[in-house]
Amino acid sequence: VEHVMRRSLKKIIHDALKAYKETPRTEWVLSWPGQVVIAGCQTYWTTEVTQSIDDDELDQLYGTLLTQLSDLVALVRGNLSKIARMIMSALIVIEVHARDVVAKMVEEGVRSANDFEWISQLRYYWNDDMLIR
Repeated sequence: VEHVMRRSLKKIIHDALKAYKETPRTEWVLSWPGQVVIAGCQTYWTTEVTQSIDDDELDQLYGTLLTQLSDLVALVRGNLSKIARMIMSALIVIEVHARDVVAKMVEEGVRSANDFEWISQLRYYWNDDMLIR
């Protein structure tokens, strides 16, 4: 039973991550189970931050994170089911922290993916399976 559950979750997360690229984010977050949404958003946040560090564009990413957060707040202010509102509330808390982490990295002048400010963060990676570092 446990093996089947893990395989099912792996497939759902894989499908959700694929759909993330093809679906407007405000629709995507309402289309998947809460745990999958949070894991997916954290996975893409990790990828985006790493890429922004490599490209020396953390300050631009910070602006994108603000926009994404505003979009989630607008969703919560709208007409949502009780469960969708709970999922969005949990996601907003996590994404406020993610925004603050990026703001601190900009302030600290992080320039490498090996800088302590980045490697000390909880990061989600997907390579045919979820890896949390």
